Amino acid sequence: MNDQIDLIGNTASQFDSLVQQYIALALENDSKLVEYHHNLIDDPRMEEMIELRATPVSNWPSSGAYRAFHEFSFSSTMLMETSTDQDTSIKLHDRISTYERNFDTLKKTLDASRR
Repeated sequence: MNDQIDLIGNTASQFDSLVQQYIALALENDSKLVEYHHNLIDDPRMEEMIELRATPVSNWPSSGAYRAFHEFSFSSTMLMETSTDQDTSIKLHDRISTYERNFDTLKKTLDASRR
């Protein structure tokens, strides 16, 4: 089971690097942001996230880990779909906070699943 927990944690951490790049671009209102999420379609880190989202709950170390991963995944998607062509600074900051909180919850849930 620890191998599965490690896989989930590593996948989420690798995906987090993509989200952190998005956050940096969004906070700078960088023009690269417009195509950022679309350009991730073929990224292996995105594909691994999609595969984990499709894994049935019965194959997860716990229902809590399953739920925490899906909340993390949903919040990352919502964050990276935040539009930059209008005043979305409040929405962006709220979504960053939600994403960070969900990532922390996922890490804590995975650690608890080891016990």
